[in-house]
Amino acid sequence: MNILIFTSLITDACLERRDNREYISFAGRKKIRLLCRSLESLGHTVDVCSTSYAKSINKTFVEKISRKVRIIHAPSIGFFGRMSFLKRPVGLAFNLYWICRHFRKYDLVVFYNYHKEYFLPALLGKKWFGLPILMDYEDGLFLDKGYQSSLYRYIEKTAYRETEGFFLVNGSLRERLRIYGQDHKPSLVVNGFLDTELLESNREWKPGAMKELAFTGNFSGSFGFEELLQYVQYLPENFRLTITGQADPEEEKALIDATKGRSNVCFMGRMDSARFEQVFEKIEICILLNSAASGWNKTNFPSKLFDYLSRNRFVLSTCNPVLKPYYGLSNFVLLEDFPGGLEKLEQVMKKRAPNPRELFSLHAETLKSLELFIEKLVS
Repeated sequence: MNILIFTSLITDACLERRDNREYISFAGRKKIRLLCRSLESLGHTVDVCSTSYAKSINKTFVEKISRKVRIIHAPSIGFFGRMSFLKRPVGLAFNLYWICRHFRKYDLVVFYNYHKEYFLPALLGKKWFGLPILMDYEDGLFLDKGYQSSLYRYIEKTAYRETEGFFLVNGSLRERLRIYGQDHKPSLVVNGFLDTELLESNREWKPGAMKELAFTGNFSGSFGFEELLQYVQYLPENFRLTITGQADPEEEKALIDATKGRSNVCFMGRMDSARFEQVFEKIEICILLNSAASGWNKTNFPSKLFDYLSRNRFVLSTCNPVLKPYYGLSNFVLLEDFPGGLEKLEQVMKKRAPNPRELFSLHAETLKSLELFIEKLVS
């Protein structure tokens, strides 16, 4: 089957060729790429029409990332400030052009969320050319405030009605389908995909003294920033915590202030992928942040979990219902007593050992579910 995906996939080649804004996290970028790789492993050919926001004018270019997967990077314009609203119409125009020009090549169209530059071309493919369309749903844009929320809710309702099925990043999103009377349509919860090549290269990895922890990615109040401050405050002195990523200036300042005088906590800010890999080589325990009060728990999933597991590292987390399916993994360590449980962390880790075989089995189950779902959708 030939599959077309409308989304944003910023690759290293895109960053090199364009003066691009790397506004998607490492884990977020990998998630989309691993979806393509998983579809390819099931025998499908995948084209990705990718829009991105750059600081300059750029022409379209095509990047082949594997034998059956290629990315068509849409043209970009370098408008900022009051003119920045033109970026999405440019992406929309290109995607409409692509589906009209190449619709005969494809058997299925997947669109990310209900951004108009992704949904409207997919809708055109259905209405004009009879292509089945599938929604890759996450983020909960309806949580935005003001007129944006009203606009997103309208597009959301239309997208629900027109799509044949859904990839859901979080099972709670089925409640949104129920609200709009679309829960009878096929849906598959796909939290993410493991990078099996990376996992294979880390199959023999063994923890050392269990002293190095890391939190990577963006952090904010809605994604567990207060919890991160508690890690900084209560982390035992015989553990070292490395923090990478970024947040709002106020939160970054609060974190920097909290780490002053702490020799075992290092905030490194945002970094490129090469530097990130260097830092990660020594990391043994990876932290997931949770904010129980955040509405995003019902619309998102921490993609970095799969990056951490793909490296065969331990994952340290406090309780979060969305993570419950992974509590039983040997690589997953649950801190039920937080922050007090940090003092017992070393004892807990001595009883655990990473188990890559569990992770390969998890990936195989995900692929099987994906295969059966697509067969059902297009049959």
